[in-house]
Amino acid sequence: MDNSILELKEILFAYQGKGKTKWIFNHVSYKFSAGTMYTVYGERGAGKTTLLLLLSALEVPSVGMMYYLDTEIWRIGGTRYRKYYVSLIKEKDNLLLYYNALQNVLEAAKISGNKEYESKETVIKLLESMGIGQETALKHISELTQGEQQRVAIARAVASGAQIILADEPVEGLESEEASTIVHLLKKTARENNKCVIFTTADKTLAGQGDVVLQIKDQNLIEEGKEETQGQRLTREHLGKRYERKQVKQKNSSLLYKVLLKNFKSSWGSFVQFFSSTMLAVAMVFAAFSIQYMLKGFYNREGGDALHEGMGGMIMSSITVIGVLTMFLMMFSQQNYIRNRMKDYTVFKIVGIQSRTINFMMAVEYIGSFLASVVVGLLLGNVAVLIFRQILIRTYPQNIKLPYPAASVYLAAAGVSAVIFLLSYIITQEYYVEVEMVKSLQMGIRKEKMSSRSGNWLMILGLILVWRSLIIYAGRGTGELWYFLATFLLGVYLMVKNAGMKILIRLRAKREYYYRNLLSLNQFYYRFQSNAKSMLFLFILQFLLLFYLPVQIFTMFPMKLEEEYPYDYMMYCGEEQLDYVQELSQKYQVKYIALPAVKLNVAKGSAHPMDYTKIWNQGENIGLSESSYLKLKGENSTERHLKGKEIEVVFQESKAQEAHPLDWTNLKDQPAIRLGPARKYDVFSEKNIFSEDYPLVSQKRQIDIGVFGHGMHENIVVFSDAYFQEINEGNMLVLIRVPKEYAVEVNAGLTKFAKDNLPVHAFNRQIKSLYSKTEKIETRRSENFLKIAIDIFFFLAFAFSNFFIAYQKLCSDIPYLKRKYEMLNCVGMGLHEQKKLLGKEISAFWMLPLILALILAAVFTGVTLHMRFYTMSEWRTYLKLAVPYTILFSAVQIIGIIVMRRFLIRQVIRKEE
Repeated sequence: MDNSILELKEILFAYQGKGKTKWIFNHVSYKFSAGTMYTVYGERGAGKTTLLLLLSALEVPSVGMMYYLDTEIWRIGGTRYRKYYVSLIKEKDNLLLYYNALQNVLEAAKISGNKEYESKETVIKLLESMGIGQETALKHISELTQGEQQRVAIARAVASGAQIILADEPVEGLESEEASTIVHLLKKTARENNKCVIFTTADKTLAGQGDVVLQIKDQNLIEEGKEETQGQRLTREHLGKRYERKQVKQKNSSLLYKVLLKNFKSSWGSFVQFFSSTMLAVAMVFAAFSIQYMLKGFYNREGGDALHEGMGGMIMSSITVIGVLTMFLMMFSQQNYIRNRMKDYTVFKIVGIQSRTINFMMAVEYIGSFLASVVVGLLLGNVAVLIFRQILIRTYPQNIKLPYPAASVYLAAAGVSAVIFLLSYIITQEYYVEVEMVKSLQMGIRKEKMSSRSGNWLMILGLILVWRSLIIYAGRGTGELWYFLATFLLGVYLMVKNAGMKILIRLRAKREYYYRNLLSLNQFYYRFQSNAKSMLFLFILQFLLLFYLPVQIFTMFPMKLEEEYPYDYMMYCGEEQLDYVQELSQKYQVKYIALPAVKLNVAKGSAHPMDYTKIWNQGENIGLSESSYLKLKGENSTERHLKGKEIEVVFQESKAQEAHPLDWTNLKDQPAIRLGPARKYDVFSEKNIFSEDYPLVSQKRQIDIGVFGHGMHENIVVFSDAYFQEINEGNMLVLIRVPKEYAVEVNAGLTKFAKDNLPVHAFNRQIKSLYSKTEKIETRRSENFLKIAIDIFFFLAFAFSNFFIAYQKLCSDIPYLKRKYEMLNCVGMGLHEQKKLLGKEISAFWMLPLILALILAAVFTGVTLHMRFYTMSEWRTYLKLAVPYTILFSAVQIIGIIVMRRFLIRQVIRKEE
């Protein structure tokens, strides 16, 4: 009577090496019976471990079938088969370190539903039968010797109820006496519990203790005493060569490409993510080139702002940041895509497909996807540019001509996109292709190194960068420059990453806490470097969404432009030209204030680079005496605070304007001043021309004359009365208010007067002798509208990137998570506990960056608004918008966590049928 429990039938298995196939088993057939211990003997590399992997359904034979109780194992299902019918004992790492011996065995019984060992008493008896006393059974696994651990592993295998026990060299490294004891226990288990025990060893003496001794020889499994005949061996070799010829024929047939195409379709979701990010990057590159091409003749239009200070600079800065962001997304998605596809390519290579064919398919896939993304990206970018063009034409009332993108724009965008794609491909291919393809499969499961030595220094460096950049940023002299913010974020990354690594290392030293929380912290211990980078990028995006964009948008509201221009006109003229203003006053009831004033300029009025003439970037401002300034404010105080060359700066800018110094030359509050209007000068004599001999007493933001220069020009510099008398040249600052009923007449008169009598600035059309409130408000309203539109687009791009990166990261983790939770399922963790643990992992990955972003965004918002000299009423107005937004943003993030958690649970955790 045939009492076989496990059968191998015509099994053929091979590994694909460098350029040739390595056969492990060639048409092997054998039947294993219950109640018997089989010892499998063979030299190192003979295939002992491979045999157990096949028997446990962790490897798939190239040809042949495997049966459990006359049922094909693949019909049972690999996971179900391993859970209920097979128990694997390895050389080491068989047990859960955070449980004691008793708990390990109880959990195994609970998983399989084996009620025979559901009580502690029966498990303790089982452990005692294996030589593990009650006191030892309550010890943590790490406190047991290797031999004791293997005894517990045998007990766990018995308690699981599995009929087949596979032991992969379980006595390796044990002393001979202990090794013999373990073999005896396995043999005893097979006989007393009617189990089929298959035990591998490289020790011929230990192999002899089995009921049946098997040897792996000549790619066959041969039972001792039953040597293979020459005819049987020749038959197997003939079948193997026949299989090789058949495989070669298949590789070169059209059927191969159908298989590859089908495989590509199976990875369609990953390809769509990769294609979408590349397409978006191409579209943004094209948009940047197109808008620059359209606006190159529009930057310095009459009445507009300077190149980098007005609409043109605003658009180009935003598009540049968006372009860099989307390009980073392209590299991130390409890296994930290649990682996933490389696994498929590795499988192809293992089964014998030629490398030339694989490389050809890779080239077709990547080049084809890039060309398709270029076409679609250019179309998408063209639509966006056309929409932007129509908005611009309707927004600005002036007759402007905006050309459509030329062919050179399309070629430039395609060329730049190709270079970026090639660079990202080289970076990713260097990691995934230069190493052997087979090794690439192991990289996804390799534990990432945590270094405590370099970590301490990097953490200190990060702390220095954070502290220093925050201190520098908090000074108005640096003007909210983005690179100090970037330095701060780099410091946060170094500090948090290495501090987190140090904390994890210390927690590992606390054994009890470490074992209790090992599962929830495993993602940080196991994949620390990659998780830290992904969490950093999420943190940066969330920080920008919580700090940068709200500050950019919310500070513009309420948009009361009328209040920013207390006078209808501002004019700078000589004393002799006041007669015309008096004539207007008498004829049209115009009211005006005339104050003695001087022009002064600074070497650098903005953060943008100088042009070669050293002219347009100079900041030109208005100097008043302290008495004149008090008169302007309507104060009658006789007390004077300024002495000598001391000055006070009063910025004429809106509350939405970024904080900045009067002079950017040295990135500090103290300006370098030259009296008179801007004019050319020798580059090498700048220090002699501009003097810092004007001690800055105070600076503030207060609109007294109007926001006519965007904070770059036409700010007020207050001098002491005595010093002003020395520098006064008889020029006047005239501020005019006009009755509404005479607005048209006065505007026509002043415009003609300015054209005929007032000078035009020689170098910068942004500086005028006469400013009109109506014209400025019209221009500002258009620019604010455009700025809000760009910032909203900015916001949507960042928000999309936030979820896209999180989704990409979680999708790339699915294979790892599947293996992990399959293992947890096999060792007894319930479905509810698995879902709870997975939820904790996702929440930690998403919530830690969010919490850090919330804290630092609050800090930077406070610092930034303080630098902008916000009043209490302005603070309240901002918080009325920012607080609900922050709550809503956090709620959306939490909803995203819930959605992602449910998605991953469906993908990773599956109920057993």
